[in-house]
Amino acid sequence: MAGIDFQAILDGMSAGNTSNDPIRSIYEILPIYDNVQQHLLFQAFYFIEKYDLADMRSMFESFDKVMAHNKNLGLLSSKVLQNLLSAYTQNEYLRGIKVSTLNNVTDVQQE
Repeated sequence: MAGIDFQAILDGMSAGNTSNDPIRSIYEILPIYDNVQQHLLFQAFYFIEKYDLADMRSMFESFDKVMAHNKNLGLLSSKVLQNLLSAYTQNEYLRGIKVSTLNNVTDVQQE
């Protein structure tokens, strides 16, 4: 059984990533392929694995690297992603604000 580095997986899920850039974080969340492309890719990989097509596998690996840098930003019109972007940017905005409370001392008459 292949070793799974759970710590690396959990570190990737944390909100406090190393870049601390909300736009970059959201860009990393966006999927590379849409549903149709994923379906076709899974079908292609079935035959690649079945017939051990090493040249096709390497072609798809290089294709995957290219697609990872050219994500479809059409999902940004989604309301869910707009809310996510808003939450990330508000968090970044509020991170620099120091909240201080003013102690309003009132005289209370004790009996």
